Amino acid sequence: MKRKFVGIIFLATTVLAYSPLNSDVVHAQRKSVNKVVLSKEKKKQEQVIYSGDKVINKYLISYNQKNPDDVITPDMFDVYYHHGRKHDNQIKFFNKGGFEIVITNTIGNIEIVIDKSQGEQSLKTVDEFKAEFKKFAKASKKSVTDDELEQIWNDAFANYGHYSSKTLEVSLTSYDSKVERIMISGKTS
Repeated sequence: MKRKFVGIIFLATTVLAYSPLNSDVVHAQRKSVNKVVLSKEKKKQEQVIYSGDKVINKYLISYNQKNPDDVITPDMFDVYYHHGRKHDNQIKFFNKGGFEIVITNTIGNIEIVIDKSQGEQSLKTVDEFKAEFKKFAKASKKSVTDDELEQIWNDAFANYGHYSSKTLEVSLTSYDSKVERIMISGKTS
């Protein structure tokens, strides 16, 4: 009986003696896995186009991924200055098509205003506005096809310039059957 008792104590002591080693190995493995996860997260976070606002930056990253032929770079835009001060939650720029673009973070949602340039005397064509709409709207939705964007555009036209869904809202301002301004708002993808 004493032998069994001594054997059990020896076995328990041996197991307990090696437990810290196993625990250190497990801890080291967890640290290694955490480093890999953190390095992947850092890579995602390292892509900064606009450091003034996380929501706008996320939208710009999405826009650039979905429009590789027409990327927006930090040197293209400025913080929007109006009402006597700069607004970090808004950026403004003129794109290649000559449109004035204002992108705003409205409390976690994104709002894009596509307007004809102030200096332009003639209005842009409906097709030019539609092309800009498609580029900026597809960046605000996770997955959307060109056919769906075409349908949204047509629905907005048919509904006196308005389209609304759970994730996207579109407003067209027009005069004499010519589009003057588009406003797109929704959550960022």
